[in-house]
Amino acid sequence: ANAHDAIMALAATDTLERVEFISCGATDDDIARFRGHRALARICIYECPVTDDACQVLTTMPSLESVYIRDVNLTDRSIDMLIHCRKLRELIIKGTGLSSNGKERLRAAMPNTSLTFE
Repeated sequence: ANAHDAIMALAATDTLERVEFISCGATDDDIARFRGHRALARICIYECPVTDDACQVLTTMPSLESVYIRDVNLTDRSIDMLIHCRKLRELIIKGTGLSSNGKERLRAAMPNTSLTFE
């Protein structure tokens, strides 16, 4: 089995509360398999070839509380999507293409979310 097969199996697990994609080659299509996942509360995406499109999938996860994104090709286009993750308590973004202005927009729009940028 390869990483994509494992991702398909995880996405089909209704009770999954946490998933980590760490240097596994996960793509936007892989993240999209979790669209609408009801139990997922925490997602980590590190060093994977995903784009802003992955953030749109995050908006469809009603239980999502924590997001960690590192060394991923995000731009300011993802900001409006992340703002719609209303239940987020923690958002950590490191090593992306978010601008200083974009980070300030997130801070202003998400005053009750712990935000960390590097």
